[in-house]
Amino acid sequence: MTRANLPPMDPAFVAATIEALPARLQKRLDNADPDSWTVETGTDSTTITVGSATVSLTSPDSAECDCLLSPRCLHLAQVLVNCPPTVVESSEPSEPSAPSEPADAPLTLTHDQLSTLELAESCLTGLLNRGLGGLTAGDRAAVLRVVAAARVHKLPLLAAQFAVLHGHLGTGRLGYGDSHVTQAAVSVLVEAALATHRLRHGHDTGTLSLDAVGTARRTYSPVGNLKLRGWASEPLLTASGYAGVITYMVDERNGQVWELSTVLPGGEQQIAQAYRADTGLGQLGLPHRDAARTGVLLTNATASADGRLGRGSQVRASTRTPDTTVVPAHDWWFGEAVFRGVEDDGMHPVFVFDTNEGPLRCQASPTAERLGVPALRVLASAADVTVQLRMRKRHAWEQGRTPWILIGLAHEDTWVFPGLDRPHTHWLGVPQDAKPVVVTRSQIEPETVLQRWRDAVARQGRRAVAGTNRKRIMADAAWLRANASGHRADLLEQLAQAAAAGSHDFDGRFRPDPRGIPRRWIAVAAVC
Repeated sequence: MTRANLPPMDPAFVAATIEALPARLQKRLDNADPDSWTVETGTDSTTITVGSATVSLTSPDSAECDCLLSPRCLHLAQVLVNCPPTVVESSEPSEPSAPSEPADAPLTLTHDQLSTLELAESCLTGLLNRGLGGLTAGDRAAVLRVVAAARVHKLPLLAAQFAVLHGHLGTGRLGYGDSHVTQAAVSVLVEAALATHRLRHGHDTGTLSLDAVGTARRTYSPVGNLKLRGWASEPLLTASGYAGVITYMVDERNGQVWELSTVLPGGEQQIAQAYRADTGLGQLGLPHRDAARTGVLLTNATASADGRLGRGSQVRASTRTPDTTVVPAHDWWFGEAVFRGVEDDGMHPVFVFDTNEGPLRCQASPTAERLGVPALRVLASAADVTVQLRMRKRHAWEQGRTPWILIGLAHEDTWVFPGLDRPHTHWLGVPQDAKPVVVTRSQIEPETVLQRWRDAVARQGRRAVAGTNRKRIMADAAWLRANASGHRADLLEQLAQAAAAGSHDFDGRFRPDPRGIPRRWIAVAAVC
Protein backbone atom coordinates (compact mmCIF):
# COMPACT_ATOMS: atom_id res chain seq x y z
CA MET A 1 0.00 0.00 0.00
CA THR A 2 1.19 3.49 -0.77
CA ARG A 3 -0.04 6.82 0.48
CA ALA A 4 -1.44 7.51 -2.98
CA ASN A 5 -3.90 4.59 -2.58
CA LEU A 6 -5.71 6.35 0.28
CA PRO A 7 -8.39 8.99 -0.35
CA PRO A 8 -7.93 12.58 0.85
CA MET A 9 -9.55 13.36 4.20
CA ASP A 10 -10.67 16.57 5.87
CA PRO A 11 -7.76 17.81 8.04
CA ALA A 12 -10.09 19.06 10.80
CA PHE A 13 -11.73 15.62 11.03
CA VAL A 14 -8.36 13.87 11.17
CA ALA A 15 -7.10 16.27 13.85
CA ALA A 16 -10.20 15.70 15.99
CA THR A 17 -9.78 11.92 15.69
CA ILE A 18 -6.14 12.10 16.79
CA GLU A 19 -6.95 14.39 19.71
CA ALA A 20 -9.72 12.04 20.89
CA LEU A 21 -7.32 9.10 20.98
CA PRO A 22 -6.28 8.09 24.53
CA ALA A 23 -2.74 9.13 25.45
CA ARG A 24 -1.53 5.53 25.69
CA LEU A 25 -2.65 4.93 22.09
CA GLN A 26 -1.29 8.23 20.78
CA LYS A 27 2.19 6.99 21.68
CA ARG A 28 1.66 4.02 19.35
CA LEU A 29 0.38 6.06 16.42
CA ASP A 30 3.64 5.65 14.46
CA ASN A 31 3.87 1.90 15.02
CA ALA A 32 1.71 1.28 11.96
CA ASP A 33 2.93 -0.76 9.00
CA PRO A 34 0.97 0.64 6.02
CA ASP A 35 2.70 -1.79 3.64
CA SER A 36 0.79 -4.63 5.30
CA TRP A 37 -2.62 -3.00 4.80
CA THR A 38 -5.05 -4.08 2.11
CA VAL A 39 -6.94 -1.28 0.36
CA GLU A 40 -10.13 -1.85 -1.62
CA THR A 41 -11.71 1.08 -3.42
CA GLY A 42 -15.45 0.98 -4.12
CA THR A 43 -17.84 3.41 -5.73
CA ASP A 44 -18.89 5.06 -2.46
CA SER A 45 -16.17 4.14 0.01
CA THR A 46 -12.65 2.88 0.55
CA THR A 47 -12.02 -0.11 2.82
CA ILE A 48 -8.68 -0.69 4.53
CA THR A 49 -7.87 -3.92 6.33
CA VAL A 50 -5.54 -3.29 9.28
CA GLY A 51 -4.69 -6.61 10.89
CA SER A 52 -8.01 -8.09 12.00
CA ALA A 53 -9.86 -4.76 11.85
CA THR A 54 -11.54 -3.08 8.90
CA VAL A 55 -11.61 0.69 8.48
CA SER A 56 -14.13 2.25 6.10
CA LEU A 57 -13.71 5.75 4.67
CA THR A 58 -17.02 6.95 3.23
CA SER A 59 -16.40 10.70 2.80
CA PRO A 60 -13.68 13.24 3.64
CA ASP A 61 -15.21 13.75 7.09
CA SER A 62 -16.63 10.32 7.81
CA ALA A 63 -14.86 7.10 8.78
CA GLU A 64 -15.46 4.11 11.03
CA CYS A 65 -13.76 0.96 12.25
CA ASP A 66 -15.42 -2.36 13.07
CA CYS A 67 -13.38 -2.91 16.26
CA LEU A 68 -14.93 -2.50 19.73
CA LEU A 69 -12.92 0.65 20.59
CA SER A 70 -14.12 2.64 17.56
CA PRO A 71 -14.12 5.60 17.04
CA ARG A 72 -11.35 6.09 19.64
CA CYS A 73 -9.30 3.25 18.24
CA LEU A 74 -5.74 3.02 16.98
CA HIS A 75 -6.68 1.44 13.64
CA LEU A 76 -8.81 4.40 12.60
CA ALA A 77 -6.27 7.00 13.70
CA GLN A 78 -3.38 5.22 11.97
CA VAL A 79 -5.27 5.08 8.68
CA LEU A 80 -6.42 8.69 8.85
CA VAL A 81 -2.97 10.06 9.67
CA ASN A 82 -1.61 8.40 6.52
CA CYS A 83 -4.32 9.92 4.30
CA PRO A 84 -3.44 13.09 2.40
CA PRO A 85 -5.49 16.18 3.26
CA THR A 86 -8.25 17.23 0.92
CA VAL A 87 -7.03 19.53 -1.82
CA VAL A 88 -8.30 23.01 -2.56
CA GLU A 89 -8.37 23.17 -6.33
CA SER A 90 -7.04 26.22 -8.14
CA SER A 91 -8.18 26.98 -11.64
CA GLU A 92 -8.16 29.61 -14.34
CA PRO A 93 -11.51 31.23 -15.20
CA SER A 94 -12.52 31.39 -18.84
CA GLU A 95 -12.57 35.19 -18.68
CA PRO A 96 -10.28 37.41 -16.63
CA SER A 97 -11.68 38.92 -13.46
CA ALA A 98 -11.04 42.51 -12.53
CA PRO A 99 -9.18 42.97 -9.24
CA SER A 100 -11.35 44.32 -6.43
CA GLU A 101 -8.58 46.67 -5.26
CA PRO A 102 -5.16 47.82 -6.44
CA ALA A 103 -2.60 44.99 -6.41
CA ASP A 104 -0.19 46.99 -4.29
CA ALA A 105 -2.73 48.05 -1.65
CA PRO A 106 -1.82 46.69 1.83
CA LEU A 107 -4.16 44.02 3.16
CA THR A 108 -5.35 43.55 6.72
CA LEU A 109 -6.04 40.36 8.66
CA THR A 110 -9.43 39.75 10.23
CA HIS A 111 -9.81 38.67 13.85
CA ASP A 112 -10.30 35.04 12.76
CA GLN A 113 -7.26 35.20 10.50
CA LEU A 114 -5.16 36.57 13.35
CA SER A 115 -6.33 33.70 15.54
CA THR A 116 -5.30 31.27 12.79
CA LEU A 117 -1.91 32.94 12.54
CA GLU A 118 -1.44 32.58 16.30
CA LEU A 119 -2.43 28.90 15.98
CA ALA A 120 0.27 28.45 13.32
CA GLU A 121 2.85 30.21 15.50
CA SER A 122 1.94 28.00 18.46
CA CYS A 123 2.23 24.92 16.24
CA LEU A 124 5.69 25.97 15.04
CA THR A 125 6.80 26.56 18.62
CA GLY A 126 5.92 22.96 19.46
CA LEU A 127 7.59 21.58 16.34
CA LEU A 128 10.83 23.48 16.92
CA ASN A 129 10.84 22.80 20.66
CA ARG A 130 10.75 19.02 20.19
CA GLY A 131 12.19 18.77 16.68
CA LEU A 132 10.82 16.67 13.84
CA GLY A 133 12.55 13.64 15.33
CA GLY A 134 10.58 13.87 18.58
CA LEU A 135 7.08 14.87 17.54
CA THR A 136 3.95 13.57 19.19
CA ALA A 137 0.48 12.74 17.93
CA GLY A 138 -0.59 16.10 19.31
CA ASP A 139 1.91 17.81 17.03
CA ARG A 140 0.42 16.05 14.03
CA ALA A 141 -3.03 17.19 15.09
CA ALA A 142 -1.79 20.77 15.53
CA VAL A 143 -0.47 20.85 11.96
CA LEU A 144 -3.82 19.63 10.64
CA ARG A 145 -5.68 22.17 12.80
CA VAL A 146 -3.68 24.92 11.10
CA VAL A 147 -4.54 23.52 7.67
CA ALA A 148 -8.25 23.41 8.50
CA ALA A 149 -8.39 26.85 10.12
CA ALA A 150 -6.36 28.51 7.37
CA ARG A 151 -8.69 27.12 4.72
CA VAL A 152 -11.83 28.24 6.56
CA HIS A 153 -10.49 31.73 7.22
CA LYS A 154 -9.01 32.24 3.74
CA LEU A 155 -5.26 32.06 4.26
CA PRO A 156 -4.54 29.78 1.27
CA LEU A 157 -0.75 29.96 1.27
CA LEU A 158 -0.52 29.11 4.97
CA ALA A 159 -2.95 26.22 4.47
CA ALA A 160 -1.01 24.90 1.49
CA GLN A 161 2.38 25.02 3.23
CA PHE A 162 1.14 23.25 6.36
CA ALA A 163 -0.65 20.66 4.21
CA VAL A 164 2.65 19.90 2.46
CA LEU A 165 4.33 19.72 5.87
CA HIS A 166 1.74 17.20 7.06
CA GLY A 167 2.48 15.09 4.00
CA HIS A 168 6.17 14.93 4.89
CA LEU A 169 5.45 14.19 8.54
CA GLY A 170 3.41 11.22 7.43
CA THR A 171 6.31 9.65 5.53
CA GLY A 172 8.51 8.87 8.52
CA ARG A 173 8.31 7.38 11.99
CA LEU A 174 8.03 10.40 14.23
CA GLY A 175 9.38 10.25 17.74
CA TYR A 176 12.03 7.72 16.73
CA GLY A 177 15.01 10.07 16.52
CA ASP A 178 16.25 12.76 14.20
CA SER A 179 18.00 10.24 11.94
CA HIS A 180 14.58 9.39 10.45
CA VAL A 181 13.92 13.00 9.42
CA THR A 182 14.51 13.61 5.71
CA GLN A 183 16.08 16.74 4.28
CA ALA A 184 12.85 17.30 2.36
CA ALA A 185 10.92 17.44 5.65
CA VAL A 186 13.35 20.05 6.97
CA SER A 187 12.92 22.09 3.78
CA VAL A 188 9.12 22.14 3.94
CA LEU A 189 9.29 23.08 7.63
CA VAL A 190 11.41 26.07 6.59
CA GLU A 191 8.84 27.05 3.98
CA ALA A 192 5.91 26.72 6.41
CA ALA A 193 7.78 28.85 8.95
CA LEU A 194 8.60 31.50 6.35
CA ALA A 195 4.95 31.64 5.24
CA THR A 196 3.94 32.20 8.86
CA HIS A 197 6.60 34.85 9.34
CA ARG A 198 5.55 36.75 6.21
CA LEU A 199 1.99 36.98 7.50
CA ARG A 200 3.09 38.18 10.95
CA HIS A 201 5.58 40.69 9.58
CA GLY A 202 3.11 42.03 7.02
CA HIS A 203 0.40 42.44 9.66
CA ASP A 204 2.65 44.09 12.23
CA THR A 205 4.19 46.54 9.75
CA GLY A 206 1.08 47.28 7.69
CA THR A 207 2.69 45.90 4.53
CA LEU A 208 0.70 42.68 4.12
CA SER A 209 0.49 41.69 0.45
CA LEU A 210 -1.46 39.18 -1.60
CA ASP A 211 1.76 37.20 -2.10
CA ALA A 212 1.89 36.51 1.65
CA VAL A 213 -1.80 35.57 1.89
CA GLY A 214 -2.03 33.56 -1.32
CA THR A 215 -5.10 32.77 -3.40
CA ALA A 216 -7.27 29.68 -3.08
CA ARG A 217 -8.40 29.94 -6.69
CA ARG A 218 -5.84 31.45 -9.00
CA THR A 219 -7.46 34.37 -10.76
CA TYR A 220 -6.09 35.88 -13.95
CA SER A 221 -6.44 39.62 -14.37
CA PRO A 222 -5.72 41.83 -17.41
CA VAL A 223 -2.12 43.07 -17.63
CA GLY A 224 -2.33 44.76 -21.02
CA ASN A 225 -0.04 44.01 -23.92
CA LEU A 226 3.30 42.36 -23.19
CA LYS A 227 6.51 42.24 -25.17
CA LEU A 228 8.34 39.20 -23.87
CA ARG A 229 11.78 37.73 -24.38
CA GLY A 230 12.03 33.96 -24.02
CA TRP A 231 14.58 33.29 -21.31
CA ALA A 232 14.74 29.64 -20.21
CA SER A 233 12.82 26.40 -19.70
CA GLU A 234 12.99 24.07 -16.71
CA PRO A 235 11.75 20.47 -16.30
CA LEU A 236 9.42 19.72 -13.41
CA LEU A 237 8.66 16.37 -11.79
CA THR A 238 6.76 16.31 -8.49
CA ALA A 239 6.46 13.62 -5.86
CA SER A 240 2.67 13.86 -6.19
CA GLY A 241 2.74 12.50 -9.75
CA TYR A 242 2.77 15.63 -11.91
CA ALA A 243 5.30 16.47 -14.61
CA GLY A 244 5.89 19.10 -17.25
CA VAL A 245 7.80 22.25 -18.14
CA ILE A 246 8.02 25.82 -16.89
CA THR A 247 9.17 28.45 -19.39
CA TYR A 248 10.42 31.78 -18.08
CA MET A 249 9.84 34.93 -20.14
CA VAL A 250 11.21 38.40 -19.40
CA ASP A 251 9.03 41.49 -19.72
CA GLU A 252 10.87 43.98 -21.94
CA ARG A 253 9.32 46.90 -20.04
CA ASN A 254 10.68 46.27 -16.55
CA GLY A 255 12.55 42.95 -16.43
CA GLN A 256 9.78 41.09 -14.61
CA VAL A 257 9.93 37.34 -15.13
CA TRP A 258 6.64 35.71 -16.13
CA GLU A 259 6.06 31.95 -15.95
CA LEU A 260 4.30 29.84 -18.56
CA SER A 261 3.80 26.27 -17.39
CA THR A 262 2.41 23.05 -18.78
CA VAL A 263 2.15 20.57 -15.91
CA LEU A 264 -0.07 17.49 -16.09
CA PRO A 265 -0.38 14.12 -14.35
CA GLY A 266 2.37 11.84 -15.59
CA GLY A 267 5.95 10.72 -15.29
CA GLU A 268 9.24 11.52 -17.00
CA GLN A 269 7.83 10.96 -20.49
CA GLN A 270 5.34 13.76 -19.87
CA ILE A 271 8.23 16.26 -19.55
CA ALA A 272 9.57 15.63 -23.06
CA GLN A 273 6.06 15.74 -24.51
CA ALA A 274 5.27 19.04 -22.79
CA TYR A 275 8.56 20.59 -23.97
CA ARG A 276 7.69 19.85 -27.60
CA ALA A 277 3.98 20.61 -27.25
CA ASP A 278 2.07 23.84 -27.83
CA THR A 279 2.26 26.35 -24.99
CA GLY A 280 -1.38 27.25 -25.58
CA LEU A 281 -0.76 30.96 -26.07
CA GLY A 282 -3.49 32.17 -28.40
CA GLN A 283 -3.55 30.26 -31.68
CA LEU A 284 0.20 30.55 -32.14
CA GLY A 285 1.11 26.87 -31.87
CA LEU A 286 4.43 27.76 -30.23
CA PRO A 287 6.09 24.91 -28.26
CA HIS A 288 7.99 25.56 -25.04
CA ARG A 289 11.25 24.66 -26.80
CA ASP A 290 10.83 27.65 -29.14
CA ALA A 291 9.18 29.99 -26.63
CA ALA A 292 12.34 29.92 -24.52
CA ARG A 293 14.43 31.09 -27.48
CA THR A 294 12.33 33.74 -29.20
CA GLY A 295 10.26 36.84 -28.57
CA VAL A 296 6.49 36.92 -28.10
CA LEU A 297 3.96 39.74 -28.30
CA LEU A 298 0.85 39.13 -26.19
CA THR A 299 -2.28 41.19 -26.76
CA ASN A 300 -4.98 41.25 -24.06
CA ALA A 301 -2.62 39.30 -21.83
CA THR A 302 -3.76 38.00 -18.45
CA ALA A 303 -1.69 36.91 -15.47
CA SER A 304 -2.08 35.81 -11.87
CA ALA A 305 -0.76 37.68 -8.87
CA ASP A 306 2.15 35.23 -8.59
CA GLY A 307 3.38 35.92 -12.13
CA ARG A 308 1.82 33.09 -14.15
CA LEU A 309 0.59 33.91 -17.64
CA GLY A 310 -2.99 33.04 -18.53
CA ARG A 311 -4.33 31.32 -21.63
CA GLY A 312 -7.80 32.90 -21.83
CA SER A 313 -9.78 32.92 -25.05
CA GLN A 314 -9.19 36.66 -25.51
CA VAL A 315 -5.39 36.36 -25.48
CA ARG A 316 -3.68 36.86 -28.84
CA ALA A 317 -0.04 35.99 -29.47
CA SER A 318 2.55 36.42 -32.21
CA THR A 319 6.28 35.81 -32.43
CA ARG A 320 8.73 38.65 -32.78
CA THR A 321 12.45 39.38 -32.64
CA PRO A 322 13.30 39.80 -28.95
CA ASP A 323 15.31 42.62 -27.44
CA THR A 324 18.43 40.71 -26.41
CA THR A 325 19.52 43.45 -24.01
CA VAL A 326 16.56 42.73 -21.72
CA VAL A 327 17.41 40.62 -18.66
CA PRO A 328 15.59 39.64 -15.44
CA ALA A 329 15.41 42.41 -12.85
CA HIS A 330 15.97 40.10 -9.87
CA ASP A 331 16.32 36.50 -8.62
CA TRP A 332 18.48 35.42 -11.59
CA TRP A 333 22.23 35.26 -12.19
CA PHE A 334 23.34 35.51 -15.80
CA GLY A 335 26.57 36.19 -17.58
CA GLU A 336 29.81 34.71 -18.88
CA ALA A 337 31.89 32.30 -16.82
CA VAL A 338 34.77 29.86 -17.17
CA PHE A 339 34.07 26.32 -16.02
CA ARG A 340 36.50 25.21 -13.34
CA GLY A 341 35.30 21.78 -12.25
CA VAL A 342 32.92 19.76 -10.09
CA GLU A 343 32.76 19.47 -6.33
CA ASP A 344 31.15 16.38 -4.84
CA ASP A 345 29.08 17.22 -1.77
CA GLY A 346 28.18 13.57 -1.21
CA MET A 347 24.68 13.94 -2.67
CA HIS A 348 24.60 16.13 -5.77
CA PRO A 349 27.43 17.56 -7.90
CA VAL A 350 28.28 21.23 -7.47
CA PHE A 351 29.47 23.02 -10.61
CA VAL A 352 32.16 25.64 -9.99
CA PHE A 353 32.73 28.57 -12.34
CA ASP A 354 35.14 31.50 -12.33
CA THR A 355 33.44 34.85 -12.94
CA ASN A 356 34.41 38.50 -12.75
CA GLU A 357 32.79 38.50 -9.30
CA GLY A 358 34.84 35.52 -8.09
CA PRO A 359 34.09 31.78 -7.81
CA LEU A 360 30.44 30.86 -8.37
CA ARG A 361 28.83 27.56 -7.38
CA CYS A 362 25.55 26.12 -8.58
CA GLN A 363 23.66 22.85 -8.82
CA ALA A 364 21.11 21.47 -11.24
CA SER A 365 17.60 20.87 -9.96
CA PRO A 366 16.92 17.24 -8.96
CA THR A 367 14.76 16.76 -12.07
CA ALA A 368 17.34 18.30 -14.42
CA GLU A 369 20.10 16.27 -12.78
CA ARG A 370 18.09 13.09 -13.22
CA LEU A 371 17.12 13.68 -16.85
CA GLY A 372 20.01 15.82 -18.05
CA VAL A 373 22.90 13.42 -17.56
CA PRO A 374 24.23 13.73 -21.17
CA ALA A 375 24.48 17.53 -21.05
CA LEU A 376 25.80 17.66 -17.49
CA ARG A 377 28.41 14.96 -18.18
CA VAL A 378 29.78 17.00 -21.08
CA LEU A 379 29.86 20.10 -18.88
CA ALA A 380 31.70 18.24 -16.11
CA SER A 381 34.59 17.49 -18.48
CA ALA A 382 34.78 20.96 -20.07
CA ALA A 383 37.53 22.51 -17.93
CA ASP A 384 38.53 26.08 -18.86
CA VAL A 385 35.70 26.38 -21.39
CA THR A 386 33.89 29.73 -21.43
CA VAL A 387 30.11 29.47 -21.28
CA GLN A 388 27.11 31.70 -20.70
CA LEU A 389 24.93 30.89 -17.70
CA ARG A 390 21.34 31.47 -16.66
CA MET A 391 20.61 30.50 -13.06
CA ARG A 392 17.65 31.19 -10.84
CA LYS A 393 17.71 31.69 -7.11
CA ARG A 394 17.09 28.53 -5.11
CA HIS A 395 13.73 28.36 -3.36
CA ALA A 396 13.73 27.75 0.39
CA TRP A 397 12.10 24.33 0.02
CA GLU A 398 14.63 23.05 -2.52
CA GLN A 399 17.44 20.82 -1.33
CA GLY A 400 21.06 21.68 -2.00
CA ARG A 401 23.97 23.67 -0.63
CA THR A 402 24.35 26.39 -3.27
CA PRO A 403 22.19 29.51 -3.63
CA TRP A 404 21.79 29.10 -7.40
CA ILE A 405 20.04 26.52 -9.62
CA LEU A 406 21.56 26.01 -13.08
CA ILE A 407 18.74 26.35 -15.63
CA GLY A 408 20.54 27.02 -18.92
CA LEU A 409 24.03 27.32 -20.37
CA ALA A 410 25.29 28.26 -23.81
CA HIS A 411 28.47 27.91 -25.83
CA GLU A 412 28.88 29.85 -29.06
CA ASP A 413 25.25 31.05 -28.78
CA THR A 414 23.78 27.54 -28.60
CA TRP A 415 21.56 27.32 -25.52
CA VAL A 416 20.99 24.04 -23.70
CA PHE A 417 18.54 23.52 -20.86
CA PRO A 418 19.62 20.40 -18.90
CA GLY A 419 16.88 17.84 -18.52
CA LEU A 420 15.15 19.05 -21.68
CA ASP A 421 17.77 19.30 -24.45
CA ARG A 422 20.14 16.55 -25.54
CA PRO A 423 23.17 18.24 -27.13
CA HIS A 424 25.85 16.59 -29.25
CA THR A 425 28.73 15.11 -27.24
CA HIS A 426 31.13 17.62 -28.84
CA TRP A 427 28.85 20.51 -27.98
CA LEU A 428 31.41 22.23 -25.71
CA GLY A 429 34.39 21.31 -27.86
CA VAL A 430 35.82 18.63 -25.56
CA PRO A 431 36.85 15.08 -26.56
CA GLN A 432 34.19 12.42 -26.14
CA ASP A 433 36.39 10.42 -23.73
CA ALA A 434 37.30 13.43 -21.54
CA LYS A 435 37.06 12.78 -17.80
CA PRO A 436 35.12 14.99 -15.37
CA VAL A 437 37.28 17.62 -13.68
CA VAL A 438 37.10 17.34 -9.89
CA VAL A 439 38.11 20.34 -7.81
CA THR A 440 38.99 20.37 -4.14
CA ARG A 441 36.19 21.38 -1.82
CA SER A 442 36.58 24.97 -0.76
CA GLN A 443 36.88 26.10 2.84
CA ILE A 444 33.59 25.95 4.69
CA GLU A 445 31.32 28.85 3.85
CA PRO A 446 29.31 30.92 6.37
CA GLU A 447 26.01 29.78 4.83
CA THR A 448 27.00 26.17 5.45
CA VAL A 449 27.53 26.88 9.16
CA LEU A 450 24.07 28.43 9.45
CA GLN A 451 22.48 25.63 7.47
CA ARG A 452 24.00 23.05 9.82
CA TRP A 453 22.37 24.68 12.86
CA ARG A 454 19.12 25.30 11.02
CA ASP A 455 18.85 21.61 10.21
CA ALA A 456 19.96 20.53 13.69
CA VAL A 457 17.17 22.48 15.38
CA ALA A 458 14.62 21.25 12.83
CA ARG A 459 15.59 17.65 13.58
CA GLN A 460 16.37 17.74 17.31
CA GLY A 461 14.51 20.80 18.57
CA ARG A 462 15.67 23.07 21.39
CA ARG A 463 18.15 20.55 22.73
CA ALA A 464 20.26 20.93 19.56
CA VAL A 465 21.48 24.34 20.77
CA ALA A 466 21.05 23.97 24.53
CA GLY A 467 23.04 22.25 27.26
CA THR A 468 26.41 20.96 26.11
CA ASN A 469 25.59 21.92 22.51
CA ARG A 470 25.57 25.59 23.49
CA LYS A 471 29.38 25.64 23.52
CA ARG A 472 29.46 24.32 19.97
CA ILE A 473 27.07 26.91 18.56
CA MET A 474 28.87 29.72 20.37
CA ALA A 475 32.18 28.47 18.94
CA ASP A 476 30.69 28.61 15.44
CA ALA A 477 29.41 32.11 16.13
CA ALA A 478 32.93 33.15 17.16
CA TRP A 479 34.32 31.63 13.94
CA LEU A 480 31.79 33.57 11.87
CA ARG A 481 32.67 36.81 13.62
CA ALA A 482 36.37 36.18 13.00
CA ASN A 483 35.65 35.63 9.30
CA ALA A 484 33.83 38.91 8.67
CA SER A 485 30.34 37.46 9.16
CA GLY A 486 29.26 39.42 12.20
CA HIS A 487 25.58 39.48 11.27
CA ARG A 488 25.46 35.70 10.89
CA ALA A 489 27.27 35.36 14.22
CA ASP A 490 24.59 37.51 15.84
CA LEU A 491 21.89 35.23 14.42
CA LEU A 492 23.45 32.12 15.95
CA GLU A 493 23.98 33.81 19.31
CA GLN A 494 20.36 34.98 19.38
CA LEU A 495 19.19 31.45 18.55
CA ALA A 496 21.24 30.09 21.45
CA GLN A 497 19.82 32.75 23.78
CA ALA A 498 16.25 31.89 22.75
CA ALA A 499 16.91 28.22 23.51
CA ALA A 500 18.26 29.14 26.95
CA ALA A 501 15.25 31.29 27.88
CA GLY A 502 13.08 30.11 30.75
CA SER A 503 12.55 30.24 34.49
CA HIS A 504 13.14 28.12 37.58
CA ASP A 505 10.37 26.55 39.65
CA PHE A 506 10.28 26.86 43.43
CA ASP A 507 12.22 23.62 43.72
CA GLY A 508 15.00 24.84 41.41
CA ARG A 509 13.98 22.91 38.32
CA PHE A 510 14.42 24.79 35.05
CA ARG A 511 11.31 25.34 32.94
CA PRO A 512 12.27 26.34 29.36
CA ASP A 513 10.29 28.95 27.44
CA PRO A 514 10.53 28.01 23.74
CA ARG A 515 8.32 30.82 22.41
CA GLY A 516 11.27 32.82 21.11
CA ILE A 517 12.84 29.93 19.19
CA PRO A 518 10.74 30.11 15.99
CA ARG A 519 11.54 33.77 15.33
CA ARG A 520 15.29 33.28 15.81
CA TRP A 521 15.31 30.02 13.86
CA ILE A 522 13.46 31.63 10.94
CA ALA A 523 16.05 34.44 10.92
CA VAL A 524 18.79 31.82 10.52
CA ALA A 525 16.84 29.88 7.88
CA ALA A 526 16.16 33.01 5.83
CA VAL A 527 19.87 33.62 5.10
CA CYS A 528 21.00 30.02 4.53
